[in-house]
Amino acid sequence: MTSNVSYHCIEREPKNIRIMDTTLRDGEQNPLCTMYPSEKLKIAKILEEMRVDVIETGFAASHGDDEVMREIAHRTKGPYLCGLARAVKEDIDKTFEAYRDYDRKMVHIFVPTSKVQVDAKMKKSEDELIEMAASAVRYARKYFPVVEFTAEDSVRSEFGLLEKIYGVVLNEGARVINVADTVGCASPKEFGELVYKVNKFVKGIKKDVQVSVHCHNDLGMATANTLSAIENGAEQVECTICGIGERSGNCAIEQIVAWSLYKEEFGTNIDSSKLYEAAKLVERATKFRNNMAPIVGESAFSHKSGIHQHGVINNRNAYEVIDPALFGRKSEIIIGPHSGYHGLVQKAEELGYKIDKEQAAYVIDCISGLVRNEIKKNFSDRDIIGFIKRIVRRALSPL
Repeated sequence: MTSNVSYHCIEREPKNIRIMDTTLRDGEQNPLCTMYPSEKLKIAKILEEMRVDVIETGFAASHGDDEVMREIAHRTKGPYLCGLARAVKEDIDKTFEAYRDYDRKMVHIFVPTSKVQVDAKMKKSEDELIEMAASAVRYARKYFPVVEFTAEDSVRSEFGLLEKIYGVVLNEGARVINVADTVGCASPKEFGELVYKVNKFVKGIKKDVQVSVHCHNDLGMATANTLSAIENGAEQVECTICGIGERSGNCAIEQIVAWSLYKEEFGTNIDSSKLYEAAKLVERATKFRNNMAPIVGESAFSHKSGIHQHGVINNRNAYEVIDPALFGRKSEIIIGPHSGYHGLVQKAEELGYKIDKEQAAYVIDCISGLVRNEIKKNFSDRDIIGFIKRIVRRALSPL
């Protein structure tokens, strides 16, 4: 994407960002993350408890999704429920039928707009794409109080086409305009600039329109691009639990919420204390786990090296920039060959034992020896208790 305008950051008072969770739709499209209907219902429930603003519950064109979407609508009260739809009446009708008796319903219509995607999938002219988008939104507005429109692959689209297609769907009644980094190829500067331009353009047509963003993580920029979008006027962000989604995934909801709590540059309605529980639920459903993931990964608030353990024991902020309790978690001391006696003494106390510096050094020597001799490399609480009991037995042995 090329542009003649310079990059901007919109300065304003901290604002509240609307969260659309698409774990059940885009998240499940990852090759490794298929879920059973019963698992989707449980995830939808915890998303509701987390106070997610919008749950994108499925893609009506996908076989069986409409049945799950209907069941979620029967069991849910608070958030908007949204279904993805191609710009065809059949998808819009299926989405409406799934949510027929649900008041806070949305439909999310998309049309590809980049040359590469249009050539690969649509084989339509620019005028045909615009008319397709306009007629779909016009039709959807008869049934849905809120219609969201996405120009798929916005980042690689000509801005002139984005102006035309966003302009017509706004005139047909779209209330949310989504800017999509569909293949995760934008830089934060580039994406922020695009969102700034789109925001300025669409607000010039309809002041109360919401600008949304949907970022993929193919080059590792999903969270950075989403934060850049917020700085440049985005009011809704589309995320998933654990960042699951097509290919390398989506922006992770827990990272956006953590950033909002740490920096206080914007707010969300999310109950962050439910995020770890939600992540565990998604992990069990998908069997996908990233133990080093920020906030929800097993090692996120864990400390194994002696220097780090000593630091967090004296002052948690030495190595943790945000309180794990905000996410239903706690700091963990993990014992390994790089641990120091401060950490071992603290760990023993957590396990109900009192040992001194020399005893701690003995345990660490035992652990280091096992690793060095390639016998064992991970040590559970049960293992640590075993070492401590060995110390006690040794102390009671006759000289």
